[in-house]
Amino acid sequence: MTRTSHDDRSAFLVLDLRPKPIGALDRVSGNLFRNLPLDVMEGLVWGHGWPLGTYKHPPLQAWILEIASVIGGHSDAAIYATGAGSLFITYVALWQLGKMLLPPAQAATGVLAMAACFYFATTIPEFNPNVVQIPLYALCGLFFWRGFRHDRLKDWLIFGLCAGLGMWGKYTFVLLLTGFPIFMLWEPQARRYGSVPAPYSAALTATLVFLPHLIWLIGHDWLPMQYAASRTEPVSYFWERFWWPVMFLLTQLLAIGPSIAIIWLARERGPKIETTPTPQAARLYLTLLAFAPRLVACRSRGYWRRQAARYVGHAVLAVHRPVGDMPVARRFRA
Repeated sequence: MTRTSHDDRSAFLVLDLRPKPIGALDRVSGNLFRNLPLDVMEGLVWGHGWPLGTYKHPPLQAWILEIASVIGGHSDAAIYATGAGSLFITYVALWQLGKMLLPPAQAATGVLAMAACFYFATTIPEFNPNVVQIPLYALCGLFFWRGFRHDRLKDWLIFGLCAGLGMWGKYTFVLLLTGFPIFMLWEPQARRYGSVPAPYSAALTATLVFLPHLIWLIGHDWLPMQYAASRTEPVSYFWERFWWPVMFLLTQLLAIGPSIAIIWLARERGPKIETTPTPQAARLYLTLLAFAPRLVACRSRGYWRRQAARYVGHAVLAVHRPVGDMPVARRFRA
């Protein structure tokens, strides 16, 4: 019997220890994709050194890719699984939040409709900093509402942790957070939290989580901001100040339009049964989470302005909820 070399045995051990779903995904991804996307390969290169920052983005994406690569035996399937895993976490968070704000059928429809959104479909295989934001923002929305409704310190602290990690994912995550302070100022029930320590504990937690990278930014002369400025094209004509926001809103409509169309098609067509309307605070909350970041970003220009549409389905259902049960989502009744 011929002896197996050390390298061959090591490779066999790695392949043997990988979970079977990873091995199956490896074969499928090898048939669908010729190579890993550019942003993913860039993140893998950065992840080997476990940096506190790069010239382009915060390093959370690179760290996650490095962890996935090591656990998955350096297979492409493990890299693609990171995007699928982030999408799974997002759906779970949206479903948990939806059950607290909407009837189960509407909550399920809001989650399922997001499968038709551009940001939840074609961008997932490319695990870049934009994809990193998706589950973290969904978790922020879930735990902020839990803290608001149940007044539990642990929910506020988890919200702060997710917000801080979001800033480690991409700097534009700060745009996604704009809806939360607006809600606290706008909603009468939320204003009482201005005099209690819980929200400030969340802000302190987010600051402490992001602090190491902030120190790195200061020590490296805000290098990623210089990169962002170099990629931003100056406005040459006055009319462009209006043209680019309009174009941004149109592209967002194209991205979320299929999800809205699914909700419209799933509306009740039979006898209408009056149901309890969604509370005003829930409608305001979902609307701000879905659309406040877009209104803030519509005057920006560049690839990094793009924000994923996590809460559009729930927001549409909360503001203009069809009367009665939706036949498409009725099977998901709890």
